[in-house]
This record gives sequence, structure tokens and C-alpha cells, in this order.
Amino acid sequence: MTTNIDIHNLEPDWHQLGIGPAPDHLIEEAKVAWNDLIDMAPPGKWLRMDKFMLEIAANCIVEYRLRKPTDEEMDVLADVLARMLLGPEHFEKLIGVPYPRPWPDQALVP
Repeated sequence: MTTNIDIHNLEPDWHQLGIGPAPDHLIEEAKVAWNDLIDMAPPGKWLRMDKFMLEIAANCIVEYRLRKPTDEEMDVLADVLARMLLGPEHFEKLIGVPYPRPWPDQALVP
């Protein structure tokens, strides 16, 4: 028995079109942070164009998990997370300390 499939009407697998795995050049700890960030968003949220921001955030998270970040460093990570539409609750989950100032405006979603 043969089944006819119209390939023009197939829905794409959006999960496979997303960001993909952490880049090979990241250290293992940054790959863990990458996966932590991926797990915080609904499937398919991250796209290939988000890879650069995810790499910056993952590297910051690794550094800040190893030592207490300065205020300026926390501001950098907060700004990156806000641009990724994540909030202060994500900041605290990722590095274990609350963000001490008002969250950057980029995180405000209508």
C-alpha cells in the first residue's frame, strides 16, 4: 500500500529550525549555561540569529557563577537578558543572586 504525501503542505518541524545545540567552541560550563537559557524559553523561541546573544549570556553566566560579579558586570548580563525578553527572575535563577536595581526597559513586554 502506497501513501501519497503532498510535500508542499507539510508543516515544518519548528523545534529543529530553532537555535540548535551549543556551539562546540564553548567550554562545558558555558554549554550548561546555554542549556539553562534554552530551557527558560518556550520551544522554538530562540532562532539562529539569537546565537550571538546566547553566547554572550552563557559566558557571563559561567564567569558569574564562579565569583561574585561587580555591579557593572551584573548590568551587562541584565541588559543582555532583557534584550532576550527574560526578566529578573531568570537572572536570579541563572547566577543565584537577585538583580539589585530596576530591570532594564527592554524587558518590558506589552
